[in-house]
Amino acid sequence: AQVDELVFGVYYGRCAGDCTHFFKIVDGAMFKDLIEGRYDGRDWNNFSSEPTAREEYNVAAGLMESIPDALLESTEEKFGNPNAADQGTYFVVAQKDGEQLGPWQIDPFADQVGEELQDFHAQLSRAIDTLVN
Repeated sequence: AQVDELVFGVYYGRCAGDCTHFFKIVDGAMFKDLIEGRYDGRDWNNFSSEPTAREEYNVAAGLMESIPDALLESTEEKFGNPNAADQGTYFVVAQKDGEQLGPWQIDPFADQVGEELQDFHAQLSRAIDTLVN
């Protein structure tokens, strides 16, 4: 499915320092979050007004098309057991036709999420690993 805007990233519940790494893709550009420390579970939409480098955008741009309908149409908020073993939580929110879909919390361990999310999960993992590390 194609979405108009995508927020994705990872956050950790128990950590010191900058524990939140969110990215927003919209209108052919990507923006990094301005959240310092831990994600509070509410205010995720806080992004820099300066876009990232084109190379960084290119790492993640494909996620806009590869987000599965199984996720977009789901009424679940959690997939797997995010942060159960301090592995962190993948975070995804989409905008489509003016409607917010999500946020969803997704287990970073691929074997914890269903088959319908595997391809997207692999792309999400690669993008987060590249952009955060």
